[in-house]
Parts: sequence; structure tokens; C-alpha cells
Amino acid sequence: MLTNRPHQNDYNIFFDRYVKLLDNGDLIEIYNQQEKAVITMVERLSDSDADYRYGTEKWSIKEVLGHLCDAERMFNYWMFCIARNESNPIASIHIGRYVEQADFAKRPISEVLEEWASIRKSSLTLLKSLQPEDFQKKAMFRDYPTTVLAIACIIPGHVQHHIHVLQERYHVK
Repeated sequence: MLTNRPHQNDYNIFFDRYVKLLDNGDLIEIYNQQEKAVITMVERLSDSDADYRYGTEKWSIKEVLGHLCDAERMFNYWMFCIARNESNPIASIHIGRYVEQADFAKRPISEVLEEWASIRKSSLTLLKSLQPEDFQKKAMFRDYPTTVLAIACIIPGHVQHHIHVLQERYHVK
């Protein structure tokens, strides 16, 4: 059972908004519940429903889900690097630009959802493979010493943020 949460000095303050969204409880269970919640929210949407944008410069629902794919994939990589004692600073990226390059809007929503579910399963596999001492390992990420535990908590917090956005701005229930 993994119920610990990172200290605020274990990650860049930018990520605090995601960590604060994380419920108490076992991280593995939170990851599993969240996977089911996202699938339930998105699986019943048609492709035309998933093309909805609440503003002209805003992402479509497909693009939000695609962003979650890209972000979770990158967070997993960063968590992996820190857990394996990477000594070089971990490069930051502008994840939002990846959405533009991926062209998620041209893909069926079912395909993007399948990709996200696959990445989430990979996240769970990585999380379960880590030893207790791995969670306290640190490396420089976004110019701040960041622990594996922090990234393990940022991942579902980031998804929770976008679940709220989908519910409040896109009216996906």
C-alpha cells in the first residue's frame, strides 16, 4: 500500500496544484479508480462529440485526452529516470506543443482512449515495480530536486485536473 504524499519541497511549486487534487488513500487504487473514471466519461462519446471545443483556441475533448497520453508518458519517463538514479538533469519539455504535432483530432476517440488506457496500465506496472526506497530518490527536474514519489502523485493529480476541466467546461459527465 502506497499512501505517502510528497513534501512541498520535493517538487517544483508549479506542480502543487496537481498534488493538492490528489485524494488520500493508496496510490495504486487511485490510479485504478481514475482509469475507470476516465474510460467511463469518454467511452460513450461519439467522434463528433469528442471534437467539441468550448472556445476557439481551446483543445477539443480528443486533444485533452491526447494531452493526457503525452503527459503521462513523459511523467513515466521522468519517474523512471529518477528511480534509476539518473545523474543528469532531466530535460523539461513544452508538453502543450505536442498536442499540435500529434493531430489527435484526426483520430477516432476510441483509439485515443485505448492509447491512454494502455499508458495508464504502463504507469501502474512501473509504480508497482518500484521498491519503497525508490520513492525518496531525487533528481533535478524543472530546476528543482524532485522525488519519484512527487511524480507518482503528480500523474493522477494532473489527470484529476483535466477530469474537472472536462466536467466543468466540456460538460462531460
